[in-house]
Amino acid sequence: MSIRMVRLAPASAFRTLGLLILGALLPLALPAQTAQAHGGGTPRLTNQAIGPYRLYAWTEPEPLRVGDAHVTIAVTQPAGADAQPGQIETPVSGASVLVTFTPLDGSGPAIEAPAVTQQALGDVYYETDTVLPSEGDWRISIAVEGPDGGGQGDFAVAVEAARQLNWTLIGIGGILFLGVLGLIAARASKQTPKTTGPRRSQRAARPSQQLSANLESGGGIRWS
Repeated sequence: MSIRMVRLAPASAFRTLGLLILGALLPLALPAQTAQAHGGGTPRLTNQAIGPYRLYAWTEPEPLRVGDAHVTIAVTQPAGADAQPGQIETPVSGASVLVTFTPLDGSGPAIEAPAVTQQALGDVYYETDTVLPSEGDWRISIAVEGPDGGGQGDFAVAVEAARQLNWTLIGIGGILFLGVLGLIAARASKQTPKTTGPRRSQRAARPSQQLSANLESGGGIRWS
């Protein structure tokens, strides 16, 4: 089987280079987007006892900033007699989970957000999203009510200022892109073929050939 190599035209190669440069700089220049945890993130609580349950919690993004915040929670209890060998804990489904976000500096009211299970994750993890309006220290409390009782766990987090657009990187990317466009235009102008005057037809008879033909036919020399 032969492999066919594809060679880009110079203009196409420069254009591709410009797009690659912009693609590399834009993620650094734009604000960070909130990543959905779905069972992952930064661990905040690990195997914390709350009443009859054990509580686990993760947050995203890292670090937390003003804007979107995501919390993932797992509630477990000690494995019963019918548990599989080696199983220490079993997940608790069907519980009521309420997450409360409270600014510790008193700059605003507490924010309550119910956490619900996701069928795609097998009803094991409870998840919720909210918007944190200000930076500073916050307390996140998780209240759980289940078939065997209830309990609450909490932890503190530091919320940083929202990430701003990096105009320096945007400017550098714009200058590089314009430079690439200039190279494309310069190379295209060099490759443009020059226009020349019309060429004389090679079918026109030469004067000597036409004179010889007239003499052979007895026409003599005709002057025009």
